[in-house]
Amino acid sequence: MTMPDTVTLQALSLLQDGQGGLDEEWGNVYLEVPARLAELTAREARAAAQEGVEADYMLTLPWDQNVAPAMRVVHKGVVYEVVSVNT
Repeated sequence: MTMPDTVTLQALSLLQDGQGGLDEEWGNVYLEVPARLAELTAREARAAAQEGVEADYMLTLPWDQNVAPAMRVVHKGVVYEVVSVNT
């Protein structure tokens, strides 16, 4: 299967905020990972008087690429949440 695109995989880090608390920060973990991103479904979402579109995507990565549901994917400047991983 051809991987026509590349993505960046990000992970969340907790950093001390200097006042006894923690700040969340997303950082790049893997850069320029070969990938294929395909839209599976799109549906209109109506919640709390907000309208928008929710869509499900399938991201295909090389077989040996580490990825976890707690990560994010950045593809062409758009950020996607990793919801599940199938191996």
